[in-house]
Amino acid sequence: AALAWLDGALVNKAVKNWAPQGDDEVYEIRTRNSLVRANARHPFLVSRCGEHSWVRTDALKPGDDIVTSAAIVGGKEGILTAREAWLLGFMFGDGWVTRRDALNYNRTYDKYYPRRGFVTCAAVGIDDEQNLKVVEYFSDIFEVTPKLTKFGYLRTDVARVGRWFTEKGLTGRAKTQRLPSYLYMEPLRTRLAFLDGLIAADGYAAISGYSKKRHALSLSNGPLIEDVRQLVRGCGLAPSNVYKRTRISQPPNSPVPVQSTEFTISWNPWSLTIDPCRLSRIRSIKSVEREMVYDIEVDGAHCFIADGLVTHNTRWHHNDTYREILRRGSAIERRHTATDDNTDTGNPVLKSREWL
Repeated sequence: AALAWLDGALVNKAVKNWAPQGDDEVYEIRTRNSLVRANARHPFLVSRCGEHSWVRTDALKPGDDIVTSAAIVGGKEGILTAREAWLLGFMFGDGWVTRRDALNYNRTYDKYYPRRGFVTCAAVGIDDEQNLKVVEYFSDIFEVTPKLTKFGYLRTDVARVGRWFTEKGLTGRAKTQRLPSYLYMEPLRTRLAFLDGLIAADGYAAISGYSKKRHALSLSNGPLIEDVRQLVRGCGLAPSNVYKRTRISQPPNSPVPVQSTEFTISWNPWSLTIDPCRLSRIRSIKSVEREMVYDIEVDGAHCFIADGLVTHNTRWHHNDTYREILRRGSAIERRHTATDDNTDTGNPVLKSREWL
């Protein structure tokens, strides 16, 4: 599926087809909130002098205002309540669920029966008020109070708790987790609550300077930080691009230094809008390399959203396969018209619709 621009609104559309269009020179288009690669012929929706128009990559200029996706309208009724969403977000940042499969022995029937257990844990931070909030939400949602272990984390072995988190998308390990797809279409208050919980666990807010109160999030999972970034954008907020940092450090329990990579994004809470699109200024355009480019077909729309930027469904390459099909089809149709009802040729003629 793809997010598309249709009559000034953002809609979900299916991607029907795609095709490689060969090797081409690729340009990097960067705004404060987006980073996209495209070839010279690919058009984007730009606002110039108050008018929207499609402008090819090779005609874009730094300083142009390019149309960018913003708020996505979610459903009126969601899967999660605001409290459930906050706790799920917190668990994505500082929690985990361990599944245990075992065999239980039944003395009466002298048989072993499979048993699946779930252990749910949440890290404890230095903020006592926040720790109490986590315990309160567990108690309110599940009627279960997790116990504080000697290792400094909260734990419950109640299976229905772990099963609930697993069903709601908390699966995988720290570097393999991904956001569940349903979350992107939850009501706005639910999505914002999820982000608040995630920030409470793994994020921070700047306390001084120009970026005071700006939210920031750092994770070791690159695909997950991209998921969160798209969730932030869909809430009507303006997320930054992803910043990557690799460093070597020695954890307390590690005998040797370890190389780790962190991916960071940030956003201003006051950038919230209910509009489906906003303008973002192009900061730079540069040629980066040659690589394979592709053409896609989006059902019922002639454009799609690429990292927030509204871009047109155009043919990527001058040696375009579909263009050649259309050209040859038109030639066949012209030949068919010229020889229609002429039985002397002895050659069958294909109509363009049959050829296509």
